[in-house]
Amino acid sequence: MILDSLMTRARNSIAKRKHYNRLVAEIDSFSSRDLADMRAD
Repeated sequence: MILDSLMTRARNSIAKRKHYNRLVAEIDSFSSRDLADMRAD
């Protein structure tokens, strides 16, 4: 029972980390001009 909850928590944190890393990679791939366009609402 405890092991199940630990495994679930580990899977959730890994999934969150993957999602975060994907967002960071996407932001890194933007050029500075893209970022400037986003800031200038």
